[in-house]
Amino acid sequence: MLAAAVKNINIPIIRRGMSTLYHVCDKIEQRIIWIDCEMTGLNVEKQTLCEIAVIVTDSELNTIATGPDIVIHQPKEVLDNMEEWPRKTFLENGLMEKIIDSKYSMTKAEDEVIEFLKLHALPGSKLYTLSLKQ
Repeated sequence: MLAAAVKNINIPIIRRGMSTLYHVCDKIEQRIIWIDCEMTGLNVEKQTLCEIAVIVTDSELNTIATGPDIVIHQPKEVLDNMEEWPRKTFLENGLMEKIIDSKYSMTKAEDEVIEFLKLHALPGSKLYTLSLKQ
């Protein structure tokens, strides 16, 4: 059963004589999932997601996998209601144009991120969050 799980998530296998060792420092339960989100503002009741990127590291912060980095299309009425800081920043760094041109819906982005996470995280794992104010 472990061998099948390891094969599905591409953990390196080390063979020594009759023994098979699995790369122990990359235990799936010790992985850290980093999710970076760009929003139209900080108020989650009124604002929405417009970009999401995912990276998986081991407990030593070595990158295990780089996941999707998706810019999500938002309609004009959503962009018109953006807070000032993201509007100014996204216009300057080109993200606004990418949001307008994106073919990704929120649902499509969510599905892609979830499929990626299924490969790299155990269901029901503990969640820790860190929120940085702009």
